[in-house]
This record gives sequence, C-alpha cells and structure tokens, in this order.
Amino acid sequence: MPLRALKRRFFVPMRKHKFTRWAFNLHHYLETVTVVSGLPREKKTVLVLCSHSDDESIGCGGTIALLCQGGNDVDVVYLSKGTNEESISARACAKILGVRNTTFLEGDEGKLLSQTFLTDQISATLTIGKYDSIFCPWPFDGHSDHSDTFKIFQRALAISSVEAEVWLYELTIPLMANRIVPIDGSVLLKEKAISAHRPQSNKNASKLALARNRRRSFLCSEVDFAEAFYFCDRNEVLKLNDMPQDPGTDVVEYPRQGQS
Repeated sequence: MPLRALKRRFFVPMRKHKFTRWAFNLHHYLETVTVVSGLPREKKTVLVLCSHSDDESIGCGGTIALLCQGGNDVDVVYLSKGTNEESISARACAKILGVRNTTFLEGDEGKLLSQTFLTDQISATLTIGKYDSIFCPWPFDGHSDHSDTFKIFQRALAISSVEAEVWLYELTIPLMANRIVPIDGSVLLKEKAISAHRPQSNKNASKLALARNRRRSFLCSEVDFAEAFYFCDRNEVLKLNDMPQDPGTDVVEYPRQGQS
C-alpha cells in the first residue's frame, strides 16, 4: 500500500483520538514554549478584562496585587452587569488588591458575544486608557462567558490601533503557559479578595484556585504558589484560533456567587 494511503488510513484517524490529541498538544508545547518567571520591572498601566465579578481574583489576583504593590496602575473591567452586591464586593476586592478603578459594563451573562455594543466599549476603553498590558481570559476556557470575553477583546483589538502586551489567564481549563508569576508574597491577598467576592462559598473557591496555583509552582524553583499565563502580542491575539490545552487536566468549575 502506498505511503500516502497508509497515512490516510491510520494516522488521520489517530489524530482524532483523545490520547493522540493530548500527545500532539504536549509535543507542540514542548517544541515551542519557553517559560519565563516573574513580572517586568518597568512600571505599566494595566487593564484586566473579566466576564464576571470574581474572575480577576481567581485567575490573576496574586499577580494584580504584585503589580499594584510595584506602583503600576491597574483597572478592572467586568463585561457582565453587576448587581448592587457584586459592585460592593468588587470595590472591596479592589481595595484589597490595590486596583485603581473597577467598571461594570451592561452585558448579560450567557449572551456576551451577541451584544455588539461590548466590542465598541472595549475598543474605546483600550484607546482611551492607553494600556501597556492587558489581561484577558484565554480563548479556550471551559466557560462560554470566559471564551466569549476573549473573542470580544479580539474584535475590539482589531478595530483599534493599540499595541499592548497581552497576558491570557486561566480560570476553568488550564492553558499552555509561557509566563509564570510566583505569588507567595501576595497569595493571602488573593485569598482575601476571593472571599470578598464570595461570602457564601469562599472556602471552596479559594481551595480550588490555590490548588491550581500550587500546581503551577512546579514550574518555578523554591516557590509554593504561582499563576500561569500565555504571554503574547497584538498580532498573535488577532490570529489566535487554535491553542493547545494543558494536557491531562480536567475542567475546574468554580461555584458562582451565592452557590456552595
């Protein structure tokens, strides 16, 4: 049988198998990624995009605290509309982490991508804020609002001229990290911030978030907790349609506020 026919018969079906996809993703990661530890030394103006009122604390709360401690100006924008309780919690969280401003847009959870006004608002925010760094959920997160937030950011970036560095963060499905930030010095602030958002389910949410941060610390030396990111630039964000998932890791579902 010709080699090409053998390939069609055996290798193409193999690529569809879960284990084979895992192997290809792992191979791609090991071949292409260089993991860098730590934050840039120069001060920056930072925007953190979130779907919900607790995403920033769970996904990158430790890094936000470190940025604020380093004199960086950090703003947080929530795409979904917040209740009065969520707004109060967000302000409390901002005070804990050191965030400069928090803003709730008027998006409806579960419908973010269909609400085109969000793209225009994010684009305007990017242009007016002149941010050096933008944090956003990565595009293949297990929650549709999280992945839709990335798509909205991607569209907003396409219609703006912003040239910022981008830090994609993980929430429910681990990403293939190329940037690790040790957060031992801010992990208590992260835990406190999660509790401010989640008065009824803070113990479980904190436990899940910190368990992932402890796992991520394996990529650093002599640290106990770390947050993982996929660091890229504008051009990569605009063409980012396929990105390998962290192999062999299950989805972690964080309970929404008010749930246990």
